[in-house]
Amino acid sequence: MEPNANTDNYEHLTLPDTDGTVDERIDDLVKTLLLQGEVPSSSPTMVLLGQYGHLGGLAATQMLARQAKFSAEDIVLDVCCYVGGPARYLAATTGCRVVGVDRDEKSIAIARRLTALAGCQDRVSFLVGDLYQVHQCPQRYTGIWSEGSLDNSLDWLPVLDAVLLPGGTLAITLCVRAAEDAPPHLPHSLDDVVRRLVEADYRIVHCEDLRVWEIEHAWKELLRELDAREDYYTRMCGADWVTEARERFHSEMAIWSTQAGCALIVARKPAG
Repeated sequence: MEPNANTDNYEHLTLPDTDGTVDERIDDLVKTLLLQGEVPSSSPTMVLLGQYGHLGGLAATQMLARQAKFSAEDIVLDVCCYVGGPARYLAATTGCRVVGVDRDEKSIAIARRLTALAGCQDRVSFLVGDLYQVHQCPQRYTGIWSEGSLDNSLDWLPVLDAVLLPGGTLAITLCVRAAEDAPPHLPHSLDDVVRRLVEADYRIVHCEDLRVWEIEHAWKELLRELDAREDYYTRMCGADWVTEARERFHSEMAIWSTQAGCALIVARKPAG
């Protein structure tokens, strides 16, 4: 684990001179960086999601945070933190301290600058590192957080367990199998993940199949955003990009309605 190996600290980045909250202006800045290729992944989904970088965006982060119930006493590790949107949200709304870790150096460098622009660098910090290197983190945590980034193999469980303090909270969303014909990279269902956690002596605080919510809210919200700002995205990306984005969203909705879905799980590690 390294604080940051990227020599570019992105101090030239400033918030757009537009109406809106600081968080909304940060979101617009991230979308611009994505369209310019400054932030890894310029897929239509990522562009429209901005700083949150996972399906459902801010609403999904709020949903998981309500169940996690972190407080100012907590020190939370945000695994695969991207550019730090959820980390900043948790710190701002709960007062907890957050350490974000991501293997992409550029994402971490941008996350640090955005956090400085948001004025919460005293509670949010970042490290460069892979998920399977988190055992090298300099401390242990009362909470572990990850949204939509953990793979379905469940190989991450013993790795994260090693850095979560006894009595700590694991708060995650991840893709799961919803049918026998699900894509091969999704071997485990929500029941499988819950069973594995229980076998590791975790107590399930909350688990939820988000498939219906993600279709009705997340995917359709992306389509609404694309429709509402079609002129903007056409100007920035071109008409073909907008058409392909719309087709992609409809295709993904079809898969998520039958074969795969997202699960929300909050679990408590035994106290000792």
